[in-house]
Amino acid sequence: MEFFGCSVGDKFIGVCLTFDIIEEGYNPIEVMKSVEEAAILHLKTVCKKNLSDDLLNRYAPQEFWDKYFEFQKKKIIHENIAEIPFLDLLHSSK
Repeated sequence: MEFFGCSVGDKFIGVCLTFDIIEEGYNPIEVMKSVEEAAILHLKTVCKKNLSDDLLNRYAPQEFWDKYFEFQKKKIIHENIAEIPFLDLLHSSK
């Protein structure tokens, strides 16, 4: 399951991208915990009650996926930069 959170105005939005479950609130930690719990409950309910697989394939709107992938790209770039030894950066700038 993929999760993503972002600020929208003075609120925080938490999204389970895999199941199109959205939670909203003012505390990012509580919102993300709530959306994760909702997604797990959704998955357990679908499996336990042998409901349609369509309920497991209802993805969030593309706008949320775009934000998620944009964040992932920035995270990867940041991690790659962080892996470059500091001294190598100093020597390469000479």
